[in-house]
Amino acid sequence: MSDDKERFYGIDGRIVPAAEATFPIHSPAAKYGLSVFEGFRGYWNEERGEIFVFRTVEHYRRLLESARMIWIPAQWSADELLAHMLAVARKNDWRFDIQLRHGIYLGGDAEFGSVTNSSHFVIVNPRGRAFDTSKGIAAGISTWGRIHDTDLPPRIKAGANYLNSRLGLLEARRHGYDTAIFLGRDGKVSEAPTACLFMVRHGRIVTPPATASILESITRQTVMTFLRDDLQEPLIEAPIDRTELYVADEVFLAGTAAEIIPVVKIDGLTIGAGEPGPITRRVQKLYEDTVRGRVPKYAHWLTPVYGGAR
Repeated sequence: MSDDKERFYGIDGRIVPAAEATFPIHSPAAKYGLSVFEGFRGYWNEERGEIFVFRTVEHYRRLLESARMIWIPAQWSADELLAHMLAVARKNDWRFDIQLRHGIYLGGDAEFGSVTNSSHFVIVNPRGRAFDTSKGIAAGISTWGRIHDTDLPPRIKAGANYLNSRLGLLEARRHGYDTAIFLGRDGKVSEAPTACLFMVRHGRIVTPPATASILESITRQTVMTFLRDDLQEPLIEAPIDRTELYVADEVFLAGTAAEIIPVVKIDGLTIGAGEPGPITRRVQKLYEDTVRGRVPKYAHWLTPVYGGAR
């Protein structure tokens, strides 16, 4: 991307240059983090001259559910929000992979008990891989526990919840790891910062259930569909002990920003053969082919940005 290319953002349905994309500093969102958001990935398909945004229906359903659960009024429909996000993406007119973020927040000048004056914004940025997925990464079990439904519900994709992920991630990096793995209040494996977890052990694939203090991940649902319907692999949702990870054959993470990331070391112990395993590789390939528009059966998961109009 050229450094001098003007960038555009979305504010309450308007498309504005970056310099005009202002934020109310006295708002409950600025003072208390009262916002919810969804992150989307847009994948460039050179052959078709199109950017495909992955699973927008599910993302907007979750965005509106998140707003509802913390009493942020959303007076826009999912279709209206999607149309605005696509318009912002078209205005930036990029021809490479992008990240999109659509947030709803409490604006105005009020305290944290406000339930009025909601606004929304769209950010579009260039985005490549979060990690080098060819070799795998190292993770450490965090000393920070995962947030729980009775205090900061992880089902809500709220900006404030990401303090938990930040603490775990920075601790992991200080200890020489690439990322963290959280345990829940019961001591069972929950998820990583910004990604859910899958474990392969004794020929069976296990992922923590939705009640394990995880975000109800759209990428998790996608991977589960792949494993059951396409790859014909045995999959269950069940609690996972920390020590089960140490003796797993494969571990991988999955998330919108993370995509599919092999984990080859946990707490300094080598997982499996110390390289991405065969099931992880098959999931990676199917995911990549799907988001790029190369799998016709999943074309309904893709929303084109340009729709043939350039």
